[in-house]
Amino acid sequence: ERRDAFTSLLKPRLAANENVVLMAGWTAEKIIISQDGDTLNATGILAYKTGLLAYNRKFELNPGGEILISAGAYGSPKLLMLSGIGPKEHLENVGVDTLVDLPAVGQNLVDTPVCPIVMFSTGPKPKTQIANGLEAYVHYFSDRALEAGDKVADME
Repeated sequence: ERRDAFTSLLKPRLAANENVVLMAGWTAEKIIISQDGDTLNATGILAYKTGLLAYNRKFELNPGGEILISAGAYGSPKLLMLSGIGPKEHLENVGVDTLVDLPAVGQNLVDTPVCPIVMFSTGPKPKTQIANGLEAYVHYFSDRALEAGDKVADME
């Protein structure tokens, strides 16, 4: 069974009626981090409401417990960097105070794009025309060229 943050962490806690609040429709802008000596703790989120019921102001959300943020392959490093966690040189260049110098934050980002392939036909098309569309898609996800003909043969 495929697992993700929702099914592994949130769903069981929501089902058990634990003290978990799921705040969909909000955009986190910054993690609020407090410092006690050498220890840093995430204590809240600076966020704003998105969508039809959006407000024209930002809110500081302080749950008083754990914070779990899921902002995706690009949004999570962005949020960390806006909060002062990331490559020190880059943060200084954009005017963000560095709390933690972590050079790997924001590096080697990979997301899975959606690439729909829509084909219309008035009659049967040769396998090579179908293969050309699939080949472009396959090359995006592969470091080596795959035999598009094999992919088409697998679909029959």
